Amino acid sequence: MLAVRQILKIISLTGLILAVIISIFGFIALKDASEFKEKFPTEPNLFLLVEDGDILAGANNLMHENKPTPITSEEKAVFQQIIDDKDFKDLIGKNYKVFIVGMDAFKTLPEGEIADSGFTKSEAEEALRQDDIKEWYIDWVLEKADVPEEMIDDARDQLRMEMPPEEEIRATMFFLLLAGMSEKQGATFIIREYQTENIDVYPETILFRFVKIVPESFLDRIEGRMST
Repeated sequence: MLAVRQILKIISLTGLILAVIISIFGFIALKDASEFKEKFPTEPNLFLLVEDGDILAGANNLMHENKPTPITSEEKAVFQQIIDDKDFKDLIGKNYKVFIVGMDAFKTLPEGEIADSGFTKSEAEEALRQDDIKEWYIDWVLEKADVPEEMIDDARDQLRMEMPPEEEIRATMFFLLLAGMSEKQGATFIIREYQTENIDVYPETILFRFVKIVPESFLDRIEGRMST
């Protein structure tokens, strides 16, 4: 899937950028950076998309080379309770890192189709905000397919039987938004949005506290070098 490949590329570059930052700006966070580089692609991690305190989507092991897996509805309920209680230590659990992504992280993403998916930014955001994303998806498919009126009921019933689980659809829309922003901002997307507090990281070790003070101009220079 193009969106997943794009995200994996950006995440691998993020690790390299962090290493460059540490090597240039000091040695205080060197040990943490070394551990991050080693564990980032192998240890369990969790990505959650949250708006107004509500979890809209989530995925386990988004940073792994293996296919990420959407959180289950049972996991979502547990994570939601933890967020409601603001007990983020319990959210970490077995995960090496937990990334909580706010919808504002995508506010500068231009309108239009994302990553050749057929979905626009507004459609992906609209889908994620639905209480019943399956029915939204079915309506979207029927509209795009221009199904004749007399066949809509049968087509809808068939789609309901073939529709993937809700959390899988939500994770797919989340992936698309992440891919769209990574294409727009490049390899520094996660770092930039972390600096503006549109992405939170738990536990926030010294490496990430250090990253917050890195000037934007420096990120621009790194990105420019990596694109040449």
